[in-house]
Amino acid sequence: MFRSDNDDLTPAPQLPPGWDLVAWIQMSDFLVIELPPRFYGFIAQAQKDASVNVLAIRGTQGWIEWIDDFSIFKVPFTPAPDGGLVAHGFDRIYKTLKVRRAAKAGEAPTLPPPAHPNLRASNETVELKGSFADQVEDAMRDRPRGVSAAEPSIAVTGHSLGAALGTLYVIEHARKAKPGKLQLCTFASPRVGDADFVSEFNELDLTSWRIVNAPDWVPNLPPDFLRYRHVDAVQPFDSRRLAHWSVKCFHAMETYLALVDPAGHQLHPECALGPEHAQILAAQ
Repeated sequence: MFRSDNDDLTPAPQLPPGWDLVAWIQMSDFLVIELPPRFYGFIAQAQKDASVNVLAIRGTQGWIEWIDDFSIFKVPFTPAPDGGLVAHGFDRIYKTLKVRRAAKAGEAPTLPPPAHPNLRASNETVELKGSFADQVEDAMRDRPRGVSAAEPSIAVTGHSLGAALGTLYVIEHARKAKPGKLQLCTFASPRVGDADFVSEFNELDLTSWRIVNAPDWVPNLPPDFLRYRHVDAVQPFDSRRLAHWSVKCFHAMETYLALVDPAGHQLHPECALGPEHAQILAAQ
């Protein structure tokens, strides 16, 4: 959705059949000051079961977001600073996350800040208030198919920087005892916090998969000698016999999807091996 038009804060849904868009997620990068917001993800609801939801956050795009990723001195997690330390860059970006949903009948829309001449968003949307977990909770009350009698489940997923932000959301959700049963599935997640943060996360009652491609360098950051640690539970894969050997291909979301579901997903064309490479690997 972001790649279709990265100046659009509320791009048209491009979801699999059987899903409704609940809300758009936006965030703001920073250099010295906070930059204009960007579309960064969405919340979706299953049409067959109103209790089933997905919160998806995209990965790092562009040099500014990479710079933000490397702000790695440790700070308390601002929205819920109850224990452990996290990387400053992740914490600062997390504080900028905004949830925007469609305006209801009679509700005044909230326009985005006119901070960029090309920035666009639907005039029929409302920006929610509070911390990110507060906003997600509010959006869940207004899901397209209503509120299910069953406790809602939320599958949280993200790639790269989005994986770190999804992990922080799980912690805020838990510390503030928000409603809903969470699952977390991340791709190429960096280390998010220190040992105390990780210990708290690992004691939560949730299913967590941290999918890692062995040659991808991003999961090795921030380095462990700075006393950063990984949350549970790693699910290892290795693309070195599947895709071209390059930093970009090792980290690409398309590579991760092809590793997890080779029948359903293809590598990015730049990363796919040609017949000559396949023959070499077969000989080995």
